[in-house]
Amino acid sequence: MIDDDLRYRCIEEDDGTVTVWDNTLNAPAHLAGQELSHRPPQRAETACAILNRIEHSDFERGIG
Repeated sequence: MIDDDLRYRCIEEDDGTVTVWDNTLNAPAHLAGQELSHRPPQRAETACAILNRIEHSDFERGIG
C-alpha cells in the first residue's frame, strides 16, 4: 500500500506538533472522541498507524 493511498496521514505543523489528517473527510482525524491535531509527533504517528490499520482491516473484511 502506497502512502498516497492511505486514508490517514501525518502533517507536521509549524510549531513541531503533528496533526493526523483524514484524507476522506478532508479534516483532522478523530480517535476515541479526540481531535488528533497539534499532538506530539510520536503520539500522532502511532494514532495514524492505528487508524490506517483499522481502515485497512475494515476494507479487507468488506466493511466500509
